[in-house]
Amino acid sequence: MKRIIAVVQVLIFMSLFSVIAQESEKLRIGTEYTITSTILKEKRSYIVSLPASYAETTKRYPVLVLSDGDYRFIYTSGLIEYLSKTHRIPETIIVAIPNTDRNRDLTPTQTAYANSSGGGEDFLNFIEKELLSEVDKKFRTNSYRILTGHSLGGLFAGYAYLSNSTFNAYIATDPSFWWDSQLLTKRINSDLVKKIKHKRMYISSADNYERNKQGVTAMRNAHELFCSTLKNYGVPYTHIKLEYFEDENHGTSAYRSLYEGLLYVYQNYDTYISENDVQLESEKVKGFNQEGKGVYLNTIKHTLYSESLGEEREYTISLPPSYQNNTAINHPVLFLLDGDYHVFSTSTTVEVMSKEGQIPEMIIVAISTHQSKVRDFSPTKSLIGYDGKDHKIAQKDSGNGKQFLKFLEKELLPEVKKKYRTKNYNVLVGHALGGTIVTEAYLDNTVFNAYLAIDPNYWWDDQYIIRKIDTSLAHEIQKKRFYLSGANSYKNTNGKIAKMRNSHEHFYARLKNQGISHSNVKFQIFEKEDHRSVSLISLYHGLEFIFKDYVLPLSRTITKNDIIDHYDTLSENLGVSFLPPENVVNMTAWAKFNGNERKEAYELFKMNIKNYPSSHTAYEMLGYAYHNDGNIQEAIIHFEECIRINPGINERIVALVKDLKLKK
Repeated sequence: MKRIIAVVQVLIFMSLFSVIAQESEKLRIGTEYTITSTILKEKRSYIVSLPASYAETTKRYPVLVLSDGDYRFIYTSGLIEYLSKTHRIPETIIVAIPNTDRNRDLTPTQTAYANSSGGGEDFLNFIEKELLSEVDKKFRTNSYRILTGHSLGGLFAGYAYLSNSTFNAYIATDPSFWWDSQLLTKRINSDLVKKIKHKRMYISSADNYERNKQGVTAMRNAHELFCSTLKNYGVPYTHIKLEYFEDENHGTSAYRSLYEGLLYVYQNYDTYISENDVQLESEKVKGFNQEGKGVYLNTIKHTLYSESLGEEREYTISLPPSYQNNTAINHPVLFLLDGDYHVFSTSTTVEVMSKEGQIPEMIIVAISTHQSKVRDFSPTKSLIGYDGKDHKIAQKDSGNGKQFLKFLEKELLPEVKKKYRTKNYNVLVGHALGGTIVTEAYLDNTVFNAYLAIDPNYWWDDQYIIRKIDTSLAHEIQKKRFYLSGANSYKNTNGKIAKMRNSHEHFYARLKNQGISHSNVKFQIFEKEDHRSVSLISLYHGLEFIFKDYVLPLSRTITKNDIIDHYDTLSENLGVSFLPPENVVNMTAWAKFNGNERKEAYELFKMNIKNYPSSHTAYEMLGYAYHNDGNIQEAIIHFEECIRINPGINERIVALVKDLKLKK
């Protein structure tokens, strides 16, 4: 069982290590440190992400501690950067702890389920007494602390909550509360609740009974009983929340759960801390401590002189984690307007969605537009603003949208295709006025295959974009996918969004009335978000919609042929070839392997090698399968091929090969 757990950890390690680099032009999102733990009797690494304002202020910041830090750090850092930037939550220091033995550290008791389990108490002591003490010494922290984890990490968060640990709030996403016959729920009593009822606890529950009856029943029942027992003993309903995500599975639910969980646990944050806890005296300020190893997004900055615009333009490329390793694979391209503002959160969201098999890996082209937004994003010349008043100064340069689209189609897209391995599938994303020019591109049947218009300014020029529908040829854009989102509610804005919302609804109705199939267009409203904060959640749901046929409906009975047929059909429908994602096939193969369907498992592992011959991970996974099966010779062969493809592979694999050769 330990060996199988180790394989799962290898899968988890893959995405983080792909973005550790030394190149100064890449976007640094964190720093990796090491600490020697006397409690755990081992050296541990941890990754710290500091707020954007950290170097310029004397503020103290709350701390979020994240288990499964190797797998979940990237998207967590993107979420917190975005939510704090849009003022939904305060800026936060992230402390992410990569795994060494997940089942040992994240479980409170030892059971037959995993031989190495039951080290939760030591791991919690390590976090409280050693790790946080070091973090407090290195960085400007305040007293507000959050612990979050998914699955077994959620179990650990629940255990820490019931242990009355030093944390103020807990986020347990689809937690494994079934552990040890629901041990945590059995520990709840009135004396314990008196100690913890002032703390906040957020729990999410994924999937639905129809899709996954057996798995959901055990998970959901445990979640509901844990929550109801706490409330029955006196935890106020204002301090505990159970939220259902029935349209997500266990893996995909982690992202949205963390999004909503952060909003919940930061409610009334200001009441928990004093002014002294936020601000430092100037002479006590701790510096910008980054002496560890940098963690980076795989980004590259470029400039391109545009003949269409008569100027030099900047753009940033964000590459998929597997780009350097899978050199035979081409990728769809996402063109992101306002790229300088959105590149961090968009890259991390695309990374986790592709890792969970919701969408393909994508190359992101983030276009810098902060100095030319009104000029580039307005399809017509107009001096009248949203309020109906003259804005001749702010909008004096408006009306250059057609030239901007020409730049995207005729200059930038060919440049990206020349420099990078791209598929002929392109997505255009824009927010506010950027959403308006995205819609212009859609109605003009440009080279893009899919479009995301996020809370767009359809009020522009007396609803010009709605009038344009009548002159567009519906049959030319019939097969393209278009996603439209809107923010806020009439109630929250005292009716001020009426012009915005009415224009969205009218556009959507007119579009469908022209014969556009509802299967290729979607309108979604996010009433809890405002115009500024709606971008990220719209991106998530918009990409889900565009790639709704991409998702493989996983089940215990799925076969290799089912997987091949699914992606063949997808490729035919979208007009571009998509191979079965390597990580999805790996997860399916391990499910087969652990279910004693070894022949089918090996066929799936070998299919990955055929599809991704330059992937060290494909050989690594097959090597672990042979290793777990006792076939040492084949294990060595595939591990050595893994090392040959990527000589900088994890030292653990190199050591394992040496050990296996000694045992032959």
